[in-house]
Amino acid sequence: MGFWSGKALIPGESADEFDAFRAGLREATKPEGALEEVLVERLIVCAWRMLRRLPRAEGELVAKAMASTTTLGHAYLLDCQGAGAAGRLARDETRLERGFYKALHELQRLQGARAGRDVPLPVVADVNLDVAVGQGDMIDDSSEA
Repeated sequence: MGFWSGKALIPGESADEFDAFRAGLREATKPEGALEEVLVERLIVCAWRMLRRLPRAEGELVAKAMASTTTLGHAYLLDCQGAGAAGRLARDETRLERGFYKALHELQRLQGARAGRDVPLPVVADVNLDVAVGQGDMIDDSSEA
């Protein structure tokens, strides 16, 4: 559903806008061969979802939350106590960005190699850190690394 639907467009999105968006990215990337075609299509879909769909969903989510309160902070607080849609939206954005840049870096590497340049793989550090400290838990920060 929504961000992860099997189709590039969902109800309410313009096929003409998507086609123009796709044409612009294809012109900018000029893919050659099946692998570059796949990577460019991945870029297009990730970018569409990231740049068009997420802002629309975020606006609708905030508008709905604001209908029951007067401040954005209170709306956020209500969401955190509920289903956590804002947090999920942020995680979806991170996943889309990661997929977009992964495809972009691979496309750049392949196109550089085709042009005779040695393009190394990107150096990436992707760290997710969840720290939970409950009552009675102690963090010993006395040891130096």
